[in-house]
Amino acid sequence: LDIPVYNGKRIKPFRVEVTQERMRKAGWDRPAYKLNLYEKNKKKGITTTIWISDDEQRLPLRFYAERAFGVVDGILETGRSTDRETSGFSAATSKSLQLVF
Repeated sequence: LDIPVYNGKRIKPFRVEVTQERMRKAGWDRPAYKLNLYEKNKKKGITTTIWISDDEQRLPLRFYAERAFGVVDGILETGRSTDRETSGFSAATSKSLQLVF
């Protein structure tokens, strides 16, 4: 999929490649869409990868971006079952939801 992206100064052509794989990180183990985004006209560019749940919710599960200063890696934290017992949303997710809604 080719899409134009406005970066605040100009429109840049980006390509999005979509594949399906299981998201297995930080307690997640579910089918997901993996979206690889990169600038179309660069031979070796900085990439961004987003994993989205393969269900009707389309939850953003993980965000991974390579930048000049290093890597940004974000994982959705919710009340899903993991090694330890938790219920409901994490404190960070609850605060974010309060700000949005």
